[in-house]
Amino acid sequence: PYVSLRNLKVLDITLPSRSYSPQLTDDDLTQMAQSWPLLKELHLRTYTCGWALPTGLSLGGIVALIQHCPDIEGISLVFNAMEIPETVYHPDGNLVQNTRIRSLQVGNSPISSPENVATYLRLLMPGLLTVSTCNTMDSTHKMHWKAVSASLA
Repeated sequence: PYVSLRNLKVLDITLPSRSYSPQLTDDDLTQMAQSWPLLKELHLRTYTCGWALPTGLSLGGIVALIQHCPDIEGISLVFNAMEIPETVYHPDGNLVQNTRIRSLQVGNSPISSPENVATYLRLLMPGLLTVSTCNTMDSTHKMHWKAVSASLA
């Protein structure tokens, strides 16, 4: 259904609570990104901050956004950062990267290794300066995301 929106530049949806969390997978996000190559902003969030977990999105979905939406500047998504995907290259051999993104809103995204995630995000988004989370999220994950953000600054 989203294929007909090829010129979409901004998608900003705020749902009333976590009980309305999007049921998206990396494949869904890849199809969306391929359908919306002009996308500059993608924000899927809730008023209560975060989504019901687990989420079907991972860092691989973020890579797909960056790969297929070269002009993207803003991302607010909940994704699983417990595993680091392989580095992705364009067909011409260049690394898939985005230098426009300065901040990333991760909501209540789960994370296990702040050092590895920070290294991966720095490679993927060399201009990234801050990562923001929900105030209400699990303290361990919040602490890990703060460490990621601190290492980017």
